Amino acid sequence: MKSLLITGGAGYIGSHTVLDLLDNNYEVTIIDDLSNSKKKVIESIKQISKKSR
Repeated sequence: MKSLLITGGAGYIGSHTVLDLLDNNYEVTIIDDLSNSKKKVIESIKQISKKSR
């Protein structure tokens, strides 16, 4: 499994990118200072990615 570090992964573009990567069997680590996003986005990504697997 390939691993990627995604900066800004809780933002709009980053979160969609993360979901696509997870759907394509990448291991993803997100770093985000949450200046333009919210912490709940990370939980949403986890829930959505579990449903699609």
